[in-house]
Amino acid sequence: MGFRYRKEVNGETHKYIFDGWSITAETNKYGELKSREVRGYGLVKKETDNNSYFYHQNEHGDITHLTNTDSEVENYYQYDVFGNIREQQENVENVFKYAGEQLDNETQQYYLRARFYNPVIARFIQEDVYRGDGLNLYVYVVNNPLLWTDPSGHKKQCSSDELTPEEYQRNKE
Repeated sequence: MGFRYRKEVNGETHKYIFDGWSITAETNKYGELKSREVRGYGLVKKETDNNSYFYHQNEHGDITHLTNTDSEVENYYQYDVFGNIREQQENVENVFKYAGEQLDNETQQYYLRARFYNPVIARFIQEDVYRGDGLNLYVYVVNNPLLWTDPSGHKKQCSSDELTPEEYQRNKE
């Protein structure tokens, strides 16, 4: 599995710096810092153009707001259950949205490390090479995005701190 460490759009190069599984910075083709993401349990802060903005997430991990240092809302997002943006107001450029994942502006698909997820069709656009969570190799989180996310592009995981039914059963035994 390879990470997308760069992309070119209209002659402009975007390079991404990872810390393990997560993008922590974006640079231009000269290596100059465009933005930096501070992470804790999820996205915490965005630093760009000598400004700081703070991410606000719901329990699913969706970015719902971006606020400035004066606690004023700069960006606002609302999604449907599969990650389609239903409403947004955006004053600050931000690519991290549904489930805290990177939305590719050119294709309107989410980059989930191993493959791309298309929220319009609620499916991945490449099959799962690991033969992941069932027979349909394109399905996203076994069609249950309220309970699951899939940051790797290969396997569902619980979207909150709550125990899943499987985890509850394992702990009970």
